[in-house]
Amino acid sequence: MHKSGKRSAALLFKELTSSPNRALKMRKSLKNTNIISLPIPYSPNEAMAFIMDNNLTKKQYTNIRIGSKARNSNIYPSYDKVLIAKKQCYPNYVIITECSAEIPLQDLLNHTAQRILQIPSVQSMNIKIEKCELLSKWGCDGSNGQSQYRINFDSSTKQSVTDSDMFMFSFVPLQMSCTIDDNKFIIWKLLQQDSADLLNFY
Repeated sequence: MHKSGKRSAALLFKELTSSPNRALKMRKSLKNTNIISLPIPYSPNEAMAFIMDNNLTKKQYTNIRIGSKARNSNIYPSYDKVLIAKKQCYPNYVIITECSAEIPLQDLLNHTAQRILQIPSVQSMNIKIEKCELLSKWGCDGSNGQSQYRINFDSSTKQSVTDSDMFMFSFVPLQMSCTIDDNKFIIWKLLQQDSADLLNFY
Protein backbone atom coordinates (compact mmCIF):
# COMPACT_ATOMS: atom_id res chain seq x y z
CA MET A 1 0.00 0.00 0.00
CA HIS A 2 2.87 2.34 0.78
CA LYS A 3 4.36 1.86 -2.69
CA SER A 4 1.00 2.55 -4.35
CA GLY A 5 0.74 5.92 -2.61
CA LYS A 6 -1.69 4.88 0.13
CA ARG A 7 0.57 6.00 2.94
CA SER A 8 -2.17 6.75 5.46
CA ALA A 9 -3.71 3.32 4.95
CA ALA A 10 -0.29 1.70 5.23
CA LEU A 11 0.47 3.46 8.52
CA LEU A 12 -2.95 2.50 9.90
CA PHE A 13 -2.44 -1.14 8.89
CA LYS A 14 0.99 -1.14 10.53
CA GLU A 15 -0.53 0.26 13.73
CA LEU A 16 -3.27 -2.38 13.71
CA THR A 17 -0.78 -5.25 13.40
CA SER A 18 1.74 -3.88 15.90
CA SER A 19 0.28 -6.04 18.72
CA PRO A 20 -2.43 -8.74 19.09
CA ASN A 21 -4.71 -6.47 21.12
CA ARG A 22 -4.19 -3.29 19.13
CA ALA A 23 -6.94 -3.96 16.57
CA LEU A 24 -9.49 -4.72 19.31
CA LYS A 25 -8.65 -1.51 21.18
CA MET A 26 -9.00 0.60 18.03
CA ARG A 27 -12.31 -1.05 17.20
CA LYS A 28 -13.68 -0.24 20.67
CA SER A 29 -12.41 3.31 20.34
CA LEU A 30 -14.24 3.80 17.02
CA LYS A 31 -17.43 2.30 18.49
CA ASN A 32 -17.35 4.67 21.45
CA THR A 33 -16.81 7.63 19.11
CA ASN A 34 -19.96 6.74 17.17
CA ILE A 35 -21.99 6.55 20.40
CA ILE A 36 -21.18 10.14 21.37
CA SER A 37 -24.18 12.34 20.58
CA LEU A 38 -23.60 15.59 18.75
CA PRO A 39 -25.00 18.80 20.27
CA ILE A 40 -28.54 19.63 19.15
CA PRO A 41 -28.85 23.31 18.14
CA TYR A 42 -31.69 25.46 19.43
CA SER A 43 -34.20 26.68 16.89
CA PRO A 44 -34.93 30.45 17.05
CA ASN A 45 -38.27 29.71 18.77
CA GLU A 46 -36.59 27.43 21.31
CA ALA A 47 -33.92 30.05 21.96
CA MET A 48 -36.63 32.65 22.54
CA ALA A 49 -38.31 30.32 25.06
CA PHE A 50 -34.93 29.77 26.74
CA ILE A 51 -34.49 33.54 27.08
CA MET A 52 -37.95 34.03 28.58
CA ASP A 53 -37.81 31.02 30.93
CA ASN A 54 -34.53 32.28 32.39
CA ASN A 55 -35.32 36.02 32.28
CA LEU A 56 -32.19 36.68 30.23
CA THR A 57 -31.22 40.07 28.90
CA LYS A 58 -29.83 40.44 25.39
CA LYS A 59 -26.30 40.77 26.81
CA GLN A 60 -26.65 37.67 28.99
CA TYR A 61 -27.91 35.58 26.07
CA THR A 62 -25.14 36.86 23.81
CA ASN A 63 -22.50 36.01 26.43
CA ILE A 64 -23.91 32.47 26.81
CA ARG A 65 -23.79 32.07 23.02
CA ILE A 66 -20.19 33.34 22.81
CA GLY A 67 -19.10 31.01 25.63
CA SER A 68 -20.76 28.06 23.93
CA LYS A 69 -19.11 28.82 20.59
CA ALA A 70 -15.72 29.13 22.29
CA ARG A 71 -16.14 25.49 23.34
CA ASN A 72 -16.94 24.37 19.80
CA SER A 73 -20.64 24.06 20.54
CA ASN A 74 -22.49 26.48 18.28
CA ILE A 75 -26.00 25.59 19.45
CA TYR A 76 -27.53 29.04 20.05
CA PRO A 77 -28.82 31.06 17.07
CA SER A 78 -27.82 34.69 16.76
CA TYR A 79 -29.95 37.26 18.57
CA ASP A 80 -30.98 38.69 15.19
CA LYS A 81 -32.59 35.35 14.30
CA VAL A 82 -34.36 35.33 17.67
CA LEU A 83 -35.79 38.78 16.89
CA ILE A 84 -37.04 37.57 13.51
CA ALA A 85 -38.76 34.63 15.22
CA LYS A 86 -40.27 37.04 17.74
CA LYS A 87 -41.77 39.19 14.97
CA GLN A 88 -43.34 36.10 13.43
CA CYS A 89 -45.27 35.61 16.69
CA TYR A 90 -47.22 38.82 16.09
CA PRO A 91 -50.54 38.76 14.20
CA ASN A 92 -50.70 40.80 11.00
CA TYR A 93 -53.14 43.38 12.27
CA VAL A 94 -52.15 45.10 15.49
CA ILE A 95 -53.74 48.49 16.16
CA ILE A 96 -51.65 50.68 18.46
CA THR A 97 -52.46 54.17 19.67
CA GLU A 98 -50.83 56.24 22.37
CA CYS A 99 -53.27 54.89 24.94
CA SER A 100 -54.25 51.42 23.68
CA ALA A 101 -53.18 48.31 21.76
CA GLU A 102 -55.67 45.91 20.23
CA ILE A 103 -55.91 42.96 17.87
CA PRO A 104 -59.11 41.98 16.04
CA LEU A 105 -60.32 38.70 17.56
CA GLN A 106 -60.65 36.85 14.25
CA ASP A 107 -57.11 37.82 13.24
CA LEU A 108 -55.82 36.53 16.57
CA LEU A 109 -57.66 33.23 16.16
CA ASN A 110 -56.43 32.80 12.58
CA HIS A 111 -52.86 33.57 13.56
CA THR A 112 -52.98 31.16 16.52
CA ALA A 113 -54.36 28.30 14.42
CA GLN A 114 -51.78 28.87 11.68
CA ARG A 115 -48.91 28.88 14.18
CA ILE A 116 -50.12 25.65 15.79
CA LEU A 117 -50.13 23.98 12.38
CA GLN A 118 -46.50 25.11 11.91
CA ILE A 119 -45.27 23.33 15.06
CA PRO A 120 -42.82 20.59 13.94
CA SER A 121 -44.58 17.85 15.91
CA VAL A 122 -47.87 18.74 14.19
CA GLN A 123 -46.31 18.99 10.73
CA SER A 124 -44.64 15.60 11.19
CA MET A 125 -48.10 14.00 11.38
CA ASN A 126 -48.40 14.64 7.63
CA ILE A 127 -52.19 14.52 7.66
CA LYS A 128 -54.82 16.11 5.48
CA ILE A 129 -56.90 18.30 7.74
CA GLU A 130 -60.55 18.84 6.85
CA LYS A 131 -61.82 20.79 9.86
CA CYS A 132 -60.16 22.22 12.96
CA GLU A 133 -61.51 23.23 16.35
CA LEU A 134 -59.50 25.47 18.68
CA LEU A 135 -60.24 25.31 22.41
CA SER A 136 -59.04 28.39 24.27
CA LYS A 137 -59.55 30.44 27.39
CA TRP A 138 -59.60 34.17 27.93
CA GLY A 139 -59.70 36.57 30.82
CA CYS A 140 -59.18 40.17 31.80
CA ASP A 141 -57.42 42.09 34.52
CA GLY A 142 -56.60 45.64 35.42
CA SER A 143 -54.64 47.82 37.77
CA ASN A 144 -54.47 51.45 38.79
CA GLY A 145 -52.24 53.76 40.74
CA GLN A 146 -49.17 52.93 38.67
CA SER A 147 -46.37 55.40 38.01
CA GLN A 148 -47.49 58.00 35.50
CA TYR A 149 -44.88 58.57 32.82
CA ARG A 150 -46.81 60.67 30.34
CA ILE A 151 -48.83 63.63 31.60
CA ASN A 152 -50.16 65.11 28.36
CA PHE A 153 -51.67 63.01 25.61
CA ASP A 154 -52.50 64.02 22.06
CA SER A 155 -55.37 66.49 21.81
CA SER A 156 -57.51 63.89 20.00
CA THR A 157 -57.34 61.64 23.06
CA LYS A 158 -59.88 61.99 25.82
CA GLN A 159 -58.53 64.17 28.58
CA SER A 160 -59.58 61.66 31.25
CA VAL A 161 -57.09 59.05 29.98
CA THR A 162 -53.87 58.53 31.98
CA ASP A 163 -51.17 55.89 31.89
CA SER A 164 -51.55 55.25 35.63
CA ASP A 165 -54.46 52.88 34.89
CA MET A 166 -54.34 49.72 32.78
CA PHE A 167 -56.92 47.16 31.68
CA MET A 168 -56.19 44.18 29.45
CA PHE A 169 -57.66 41.02 27.97
CA SER A 170 -55.56 37.85 27.65
CA PHE A 171 -56.04 34.84 25.40
CA VAL A 172 -54.44 31.39 25.78
CA PRO A 173 -54.91 28.46 23.35
CA LEU A 174 -55.39 25.13 25.14
CA GLN A 175 -56.04 22.48 22.54
CA MET A 176 -56.55 21.98 18.82
CA SER A 177 -58.47 19.05 17.41
CA CYS A 178 -59.09 18.18 13.76
CA THR A 179 -61.62 16.11 11.89
CA ILE A 180 -60.09 13.54 9.55
CA ASP A 181 -62.35 11.13 7.67
CA ASP A 182 -65.21 11.97 10.05
CA ASN A 183 -63.00 11.13 13.06
CA LYS A 184 -61.92 13.72 15.60
CA PHE A 185 -58.28 13.77 16.75
CA ILE A 186 -56.38 16.01 19.13
CA ILE A 187 -53.29 17.16 17.22
CA TRP A 188 -51.96 19.64 19.78
CA LYS A 189 -52.44 20.29 23.49
CA LEU A 190 -50.80 22.92 25.64
CA LEU A 191 -48.59 21.37 28.28
CA GLN A 192 -47.84 23.00 31.61
CA GLN A 193 -45.06 25.60 31.29
CA ASP A 194 -44.69 24.86 27.58
CA SER A 195 -42.91 28.08 26.64
CA ALA A 196 -41.76 26.93 23.22
CA ASP A 197 -45.35 26.27 22.17
CA LEU A 198 -46.71 29.47 23.68
CA LEU A 199 -44.11 31.44 21.74
CA ASN A 200 -45.61 30.18 18.52
CA PHE A 201 -48.53 32.50 19.20
CA TYR A 202 -47.23 35.48 21.21
